[in-house]
Amino acid sequence: MSLIPTYHPLHAIKDKLVDIFPKLDAVVLLYKQNKQLVAELNHELKTLTELEKIIVQKVRNSSLNYQWSRPEDFIFISQHENIKQLELMDEYNNRLLLLHFQSSDDQLKDTVAICFPKDVVFFGLRKSLNSLTTDEKMLIGELLHKLLASEYNLNFKSNQQFSLLQKYYELQNGELIKSHRNNFVEYFRSNCIQICKKHISLEVQIDEDALIFLIEQNVSFDVLDDILKNSIMFSQLVSQNTALVKLNKLIIQTILLNNEYINPIQPNQINTDRAFDILTRYEEAAEKALQNGESINGRVIASYLVPAISPPALTEALKKHKNKISGYLHEFPDRWPLIRKSLKPIREIEQFDPKMNTKLG
Repeated sequence: MSLIPTYHPLHAIKDKLVDIFPKLDAVVLLYKQNKQLVAELNHELKTLTELEKIIVQKVRNSSLNYQWSRPEDFIFISQHENIKQLELMDEYNNRLLLLHFQSSDDQLKDTVAICFPKDVVFFGLRKSLNSLTTDEKMLIGELLHKLLASEYNLNFKSNQQFSLLQKYYELQNGELIKSHRNNFVEYFRSNCIQICKKHISLEVQIDEDALIFLIEQNVSFDVLDDILKNSIMFSQLVSQNTALVKLNKLIIQTILLNNEYINPIQPNQINTDRAFDILTRYEEAAEKALQNGESINGRVIASYLVPAISPPALTEALKKHKNKISGYLHEFPDRWPLIRKSLKPIREIEQFDPKMNTKLG
């Protein structure tokens, strides 16, 4: 099963690098998220062995900002079938660049490893890799790190803030406390404006109904970034004002519908429905456990939830929302495959008809 990575600030770094160097041989991301070590090779999550976890931590423990290496010395690339092993005396051997960015999560380094093609061109220098001096390679590493470090820090901070906003909203079961509503909306507005500044230098105004609508979508940080970027471009298309970008609810809705961000279930239903949220969070926890090579059961899933809960609390939450969960399981037979198979309470709930509240078969 191929797992889809959840958003991490290194993804923004990877996107920037791919824009600069469109023909990279490979890109590997190594980072820690939700207390779990993660390795991605070309958009695909790897299931790490115990040895590979040790290697990841060794890389993340580097005191350097960047370093050049050989692809065959880096386990996550040398194992990949599309990367040919290099001969010891290959003139292009040092074509793997590791860029390290300090994570405020655990004070180690999140790392992006870039395997350059042999014909790469650096910043207009018409030189192949074998003709670059050590000093020139050091300069390239330093420039790329400085270029991307601020991008990483901005995305890391914004992602943390956005995650807190989501948790706050979810704790209110999709409804904002009236006394806190204005403060929450304004804080969310400031975060959205900061994201917009990454994409355009003009002043951006966002209507309150557009902000409320965005809040209700409960999307991830990278999706919010993408929505705002596309909304800015669309706003410029429909508006004649070249000094100010105005984002209203209609613009946001148009972008959401056109790019199919909206789920088959209506967003408000997802946000306010505890049963759907439980199924989604339990499945995500099961995916993380599987990624780390663990057997999936109630105890393991409970430990991977953020925040972690006890196994009895997990079972109790399923029982409390049994009817709605049963309805979703029957309405969406292809969703939540891991917990359907591995959680006994889910299998038992799936056997009930939510309309009749009786056991099927």
